[in-house]
Amino acid sequence: MFDIFIAVGLKTVQCNFFSYFLTLHLHQTQFVHQIYTPSTQVPLRQYYYVNKTMSWSEAQQYCREKYTDLATFDSMDDLKRLKANFSYSWAWIGLHDDPAAWRTSMGNESNSWRWSATGQTSRTGFQSWNSYSPDYWKGTETCATMDGRGQWNDNVFTDQNKKSYIFINQSMSWSSAQQYCRDNHKDLAMIENQEENMEALNAKPSSSKPWIGLYREPWTWSDGSLSSFRNWYPSGSDNYGGNQHCVTENTDHEWGDERCSIERVFVCHQGDHQRKKTFKNYVLINQAMSWSSAQQYCRTNYKDLAMIENQDEHTEALNAKSSTYKVWIGLYREPWTWSDGSTSSFRNWYPSGSDNYGGNQHCAAEDSDHAWSDEICSGKKVFICHQGDP
Repeated sequence: MFDIFIAVGLKTVQCNFFSYFLTLHLHQTQFVHQIYTPSTQVPLRQYYYVNKTMSWSEAQQYCREKYTDLATFDSMDDLKRLKANFSYSWAWIGLHDDPAAWRTSMGNESNSWRWSATGQTSRTGFQSWNSYSPDYWKGTETCATMDGRGQWNDNVFTDQNKKSYIFINQSMSWSSAQQYCRDNHKDLAMIENQEENMEALNAKPSSSKPWIGLYREPWTWSDGSLSSFRNWYPSGSDNYGGNQHCVTENTDHEWGDERCSIERVFVCHQGDHQRKKTFKNYVLINQAMSWSSAQQYCRTNYKDLAMIENQDEHTEALNAKSSTYKVWIGLYREPWTWSDGSTSSFRNWYPSGSDNYGGNQHCAAEDSDHAWSDEICSGKKVFICHQGDP
């Protein structure tokens, strides 16, 4: 079950200019009344009631995109300033718990209850739990909600990013299956827990042995992400012959490594991992340069060499280039870092694409199949720049 939630925004004012402040937010929120006094040295928070039902993590993301964060309360004054006409029984606030460090009292750094906005415990020790909370019921209540009286309750963290799995009854190599899924769905099946494993196996005929999205280097999902869940059969990841770098699921719903070039049916997924849209614009530069010269060109004329942080951006970037080109992108080894110095987990290597063959392949290019490979940086290639975000 979802809860609605409360956002917090910080607005800095010069206190001598304001004796009170009234904010009306009309876009699917209720109003907030907030008072400033000349003696106030720290800007008071504005609270917004958001009349949308989301999981705690979705609510956190929504608030961070549109406000500052999920609501933090450091005092009863904070609660009194929250004057929204609530139409809920419980709403998410920014308090969440680390079960590995469970404590029942707040106000010190050893406490496990943290505010989303700071990652820290309350600065003042303030808490407003109801009489039976936090009880950590069944070990699953790791996020906090607030009722219409301002009292808090620990609640189940619910992440409703459900994947839907689709069985594709066409035999392809792993890389071809990956491309098919990306073109027609979201990606090759990503399975991060036992519940998802059951959903995936229900999507396929019991006699089939389809590709899923896991591949070796180290074991990574097709979208470049990592998770600890595995469902190998005994010796299922033994890399027999030294060339079994992709994963299938067998008729017993267990996983085994296989040669990626073998053609098999496969499972795609759609939904889940809805990434924040970015506003990078990718531009193909049809001049062959070394990686460093391409980087300098992009920084002089655009923003930087292409930075690609998720599948949506990857699709935008490949649309900017001809399928016949192998082009420089902004990734280089040190460890793998984007041209602007940032990192991200998204990768689109082809199998063995980052093997650093010869020990001197330290820059990344995208080939005609839209997969990435490491290359010698002094080689001359056309390249993609980006402009706009970030």
